[in-house]
Amino acid sequence: MKRICLYCIEVTFLLLLSGKSYGWTWNDSILFTPQQLREDADFFFENLQRNHPYIYYYCGMEEFERKKYLIYEKLNVSMTGIRFLELMNTMNPCLDTHTRLPRIADYYMEKMVQAVYTNNELLFPAEDFRNGKPYCKVNDLDVPVQSINGVEVQSMLALLDEWDGIQPVKMKEHNIPNDFIACLYSYFDIHPPFEIEYEENGQSFRTEVKGISIVEEIERAKKRKEYRDQHSSVYYQVYPQSSTAILYLRSFVEEELNKSEYIRKMDELAKKLRQHKIRNLFVDVSKNGGGDSEYACRFFDYLNHDTICLNYSMIKRESSSITKYAPYNRTILRLPQENKQLFSGNLFVLQSMFTFSAADYFCRVIAQNKLGALIGQETGTFTLEMTDVRCFELPHTGFPFCVASSFWDFSRDFNTETLAPDMYWKTNFQDEFSEEELQAIVKQWEKQKEQKNKRTNFRNISGKFYYRNVRK
Repeated sequence: MKRICLYCIEVTFLLLLSGKSYGWTWNDSILFTPQQLREDADFFFENLQRNHPYIYYYCGMEEFERKKYLIYEKLNVSMTGIRFLELMNTMNPCLDTHTRLPRIADYYMEKMVQAVYTNNELLFPAEDFRNGKPYCKVNDLDVPVQSINGVEVQSMLALLDEWDGIQPVKMKEHNIPNDFIACLYSYFDIHPPFEIEYEENGQSFRTEVKGISIVEEIERAKKRKEYRDQHSSVYYQVYPQSSTAILYLRSFVEEELNKSEYIRKMDELAKKLRQHKIRNLFVDVSKNGGGDSEYACRFFDYLNHDTICLNYSMIKRESSSITKYAPYNRTILRLPQENKQLFSGNLFVLQSMFTFSAADYFCRVIAQNKLGALIGQETGTFTLEMTDVRCFELPHTGFPFCVASSFWDFSRDFNTETLAPDMYWKTNFQDEFSEEELQAIVKQWEKQKEQKNKRTNFRNISGKFYYRNVRK
């Protein structure tokens, strides 16, 4: 869990170092009148009704309207933008990941990271997070924590659950520990020394635990930022000796992925693949949060391939009064192309739970058209997903929000909650991959294919033997 939490802290810290953070303010000091707050709430819910394919999909009409009613009931006093955001975040359990206001937990994470960076504050030393409880090490044993500095852990988790949105299980398991540590510090104002109450052999005990320093992680984040500043959202490495190359696609967002640079880098890579006769090409989208699917599809222009199609069912909200239904839709993305100048070797796509939206779409196109092998861990996007966002800004508090306008269903080809890989490999918390690791992946993939072929041959032989004896 420490690894998970520190990864999230580093990501937030990188945003702060970049000086751009989220591109808008949290409004944690300005007071807004009840009328302003109600108008902002009206604007949010009206745009949900007007643009979303089905707002009651996740929790039903009764629960959705109950949560909405409770929000309006509390908008009778002036409050800061942050307090308003806390209230609005209680709708998250009824909303998809593409439809929501900013996560309030991200605000508390940013506050915590700023304080840690400025004052070198120590963080709560949670070693693990199991069955909805944080665990600490006491006398070399991991023990479940019941309270911290007199505040019950269960009440903290209940609050986080109230703010939590609809998300894949793996992503939820990732977010809860991060949100817990952040809110512990920033929302519940719990600082060292940490006195915990814990349970052991059915009895409760109290003890003090030492906080952990993340000075080393902060320094590592600085180095990562320096390294990232030297690279764009698209870069590559070619290893002629092992006949391997890797293309890093960090984003499909238009503002981050400069179109002309993307094409230039891809042209450069294609030339080097031909020059060195590269057999194995890796494409890393394990840290790609999505963007424009057309940028994802541009990669296919550098491959030899048959017709590339996308198979899915869709419900799309064209306008407030028009909804389009497309069951079992088959869309042609690219016509066949065969050219000696294009890559025709082995393609491996690296994915992780941080592979979202258009990057997940990219992986599904690879899988549906058998263009290559998916390597890594489950993606962070549902097989049944709300997508195609339309973005807005609240008129008074200024918070941005997006609303999904389409419901995409890939369940005809994929039967898992999110997109599972063809071969598992640890990719969730890895920024880059060495030549040695890429070679190890190829070796493991070949071994897995060989084992699969043996099982297939055995089934064929067994089937023929059974059929022959039955006929006799």
